[in-house]
Amino acid sequence: MYIVSRSSDEKYGNIVAILRSEDGEKSPFFVIEEAKKEKRLWEQEEKIKVRFMVDSQILTTKQLETWAREEYQHLPKCGYCTHILHGEVHTNNLSSSVLFCSELCADRDYHIRLEDMKDYEECGF
Repeated sequence: MYIVSRSSDEKYGNIVAILRSEDGEKSPFFVIEEAKKEKRLWEQEEKIKVRFMVDSQILTTKQLETWAREEYQHLPKCGYCTHILHGEVHTNNLSSSVLFCSELCADRDYHIRLEDMKDYEECGF
């Protein structure tokens, strides 16, 4: 989902860029921690000023944290355990529009919905 890389930009100079990628870290929270670490190490190694760049925009540390929270809200999550979905997803017959990260989560959701249906039938509604 995201990778962190060091690079130089003509306009902004030395930057630690967060790039969207099929490979890499799934969580924006982990990736910003990696970016902060990379920035700190680069500044210590070479005694230079380094900035953060995300989606072609320079961000401060506080803006980077806000970006991570907003980014997390928009990521697809498992309907059972809320892990970020990446790659293969699963469904079940009782929740066809809900996506799950694993067959185990899909099965657990299926059994919960099945039990809810049994409880509903026993009430006589």
